[in-house]
Amino acid sequence: MSKIEKMMQEAQAWRKKHSLETLDFTKLDEKLALWQESVNQLSAAQAALLTAKATLADARKAVKAALKDAKATRKSKTKEKVKGTPTA
Repeated sequence: MSKIEKMMQEAQAWRKKHSLETLDFTKLDEKLALWQESVNQLSAAQAALLTAKATLADARKAVKAALKDAKATRKSKTKEKVKGTPTA
């Protein structure tokens, strides 16, 4: 666990422990909510990155297969021309 996560857990625990006191927790609550929103955005970005990587890998495989097919087609046409060419 990172230092930031530990600090956030400490802040949340402190807030919960002192919630019955007559303190103004507005700023603390705002900052905790902002932090949680940032964590959610980061998680969404990480998920999007994983999806993009998977899409990229699929596209790379498709290009590789198409190139292999094109090379095989070219080789077969070249062999046909060589076989069909009369030799003197």
